[in-house]
Amino acid sequence: VYEFSRKYVICDIGAALIGDEFPYQCLMDSGLAKVIGFEPDLDAADRLQALPGDHEFLPYFIADGQNHKFHYNSLPLTSSLLPSNRKFLAHYQHLLDKMTTVDEVACKTLTLDDALGDRPVDFLKIDVQGGTKMIIENAPNVMARCPLVQCEVEFNPLYENQPLFSDVDILMRQYGFMLYGIDGKKRMMPKPLMAERMQDYKFLGQDAWADFIYVPDHDRLAEMDVEDAMRLGLFASLLFGFNDYSMYVFDRLDQAHGTNLLVDFAFAMRDRKPIHFSIDGKPGSIAGGPSQA
Repeated sequence: VYEFSRKYVICDIGAALIGDEFPYQCLMDSGLAKVIGFEPDLDAADRLQALPGDHEFLPYFIADGQNHKFHYNSLPLTSSLLPSNRKFLAHYQHLLDKMTTVDEVACKTLTLDDALGDRPVDFLKIDVQGGTKMIIENAPNVMARCPLVQCEVEFNPLYENQPLFSDVDILMRQYGFMLYGIDGKKRMMPKPLMAERMQDYKFLGQDAWADFIYVPDHDRLAEMDVEDAMRLGLFASLLFGFNDYSMYVFDRLDQAHGTNLLVDFAFAMRDRKPIHFSIDGKPGSIAGGPSQA
């Protein structure tokens, strides 16, 4: 049994829903996790609030605490605090049409540190169309206490003057994180190819963006609170299926504190048994494996 003093806290920035439920819905249904989300689109925020689970969604623009213009694009999921890079996008199929700005609205942003105060964060998910670096470089307090981060970052400048993967990766490493996984990589197709007319050919396209998952580097892991490290080990498996990393974390904890977490976790995975936990003494259970599966 994994004993925790509080629920696992997920902070979701740019939380507009794709599909019918949260990607981490089973964590909420089990009573193991709650969500603090930020979604400035009021219609999207209302839809999120109507879903079941322990959650709170706030209509804030999270960035650097300064005044900006928010660019509403023809495809809402591409809207951003940054203007679309029309010169670059013009070289690719369909992107310019999807990312054409149809309205601009002045907005006041908050830093994540100011928005969250001293609330705990166990998993930070960022999907903000070119603004990842702006968020994390202005949130030193949150980044110092959050051990698991998933952020969408671009390889190429879809927006004007946007930081790219290399910029974000350097900053994350300065904060004491290391890259563990890459998920959901997307590609864009250069012109003049019209793929629907050329079915007999194979075209890969140019890598455009992906979700990057960061965990504490080895030195930072050694300094973590025991309960926080145990949460990290468990949720690396439940969120992403990183069972190898979970076993590494549990082995470190066993060696340091004489626990038996590694063996218990390995048997649960081998036998496909539910994972049992307690939150402040209240028991619960959840199926093993990634919640996104």
